[in-house]
Amino acid sequence: MSDSRKQDQRTLMAKAVRELRDLRARVRDLEAAQTEPIAVVGVGASVVLSGDKSSFVSARIAVGAVAPTPLFVSAAGEALAGEPVSDETIQRAADIARDAARPISDMRGTAEYRKHLTSVLTRRVVQGAVQRAKE
Repeated sequence: MSDSRKQDQRTLMAKAVRELRDLRARVRDLEAAQTEPIAVVGVGASVVLSGDKSSFVSARIAVGAVAPTPLFVSAAGEALAGEPVSDETIQRAADIARDAARPISDMRGTAEYRKHLTSVLTRRVVQGAVQRAKE
């Protein structure tokens, strides 16, 4: 075998080793990302109900993991204040929270999926806060 051919084989082998190391590093990163407990969407809510528990006096809603920093969605809480406790009222607030979200798409979910979850979880969290306030 000629020296030139041996050099070509060594170059190809070195390139293959580098590519294999890069691939292993990408697989490790992917595995780590899939096992890290990172939130897809987070929602917190606090409500104050009227004396007869039939309407909202005030509410505060915040969402996380759908923007670079957690968002206090004051417009969602304001949409509840003075309104009757109903599924429709709560859904309006959930829609406002969804619209305020600015998520990214990544391996944990698309931006569209995270916006949808923001609405669903806001509705559920506010409903839970209403139940606790009625106790």
